Amino acid sequence: MARPGGRWLSGRHEWTERPLAISTGRVALPLARRGITVEGIEGSPLMLEQLRARAGGADIPVVLGDMADVAVDGPYDLAYLVFNTFFNLPDQDRQVDCFVNVGRVLAPGGRFVVEAFIQDLTEFDRNQRVTTRAIDEDSVSMEFLQHDPVAQAVTYQRVTFDAAGTTLRPLGLRYCWPSELDLMARLAGMRLRERWDFWDRTPVHRRQPSPRLGLRAGPGGYGRRMTEPTHLVTATMRQEPGEGLRHPQAYLFARKP
Repeated sequence: MARPGGRWLSGRHEWTERPLAISTGRVALPLARRGITVEGIEGSPLMLEQLRARAGGADIPVVLGDMADVAVDGPYDLAYLVFNTFFNLPDQDRQVDCFVNVGRVLAPGGRFVVEAFIQDLTEFDRNQRVTTRAIDEDSVSMEFLQHDPVAQAVTYQRVTFDAAGTTLRPLGLRYCWPSELDLMARLAGMRLRERWDFWDRTPVHRRQPSPRLGLRAGPGGYGRRMTEPTHLVTATMRQEPGEGLRHPQAYLFARKP
């Protein structure tokens, strides 16, 4: 999350916030340190263990479960899903479930913030792509992608070959178009309130370069690549040459009063 976005999310200290897929708390912990009541949902016991090990992490109530089920009662003033996590839900049905269940626990006028990229279809050749991510005299790291345009699904396999053998890191995403997210919100009794190109509320432009979202740990300097570990406090955009670029955007949906 960008620092301007962090200020925006934390601008109402009386809010109760529910991050879905709280992970290691890299957004939730800074908000909690500002005095905001934060509760979370996390599907991975290992991620939850890392959150508990961090300063203040043990103080945040977290439900272990599927973020699409939103197995909490509410009401909450704000729920959020950042870092493209919404696209980790495997199909359209589960993505709709997530919106509907968030709408169920939001207070009247409550808000649901989603950060997600716009998939760049030009990065595929015959619905596939092979990229060399890193290479030296001892190892090579590659990325293999297959695209299903009907299911709007991308299957990744990030592979490292070195003296120790072959390491596989699979990933699957089901992306959505902006209009599809808007429709899911309507099905959940919400409406689109704002759509930004970045957390500083930059307006969405049709013909600007597609930036890649990178992260940094504090003010100054340029963003690191997303593959690097980071203690998230702020974010910046950076284009990484040689990689298929996606367009991150922020969406703010509000429950109807």
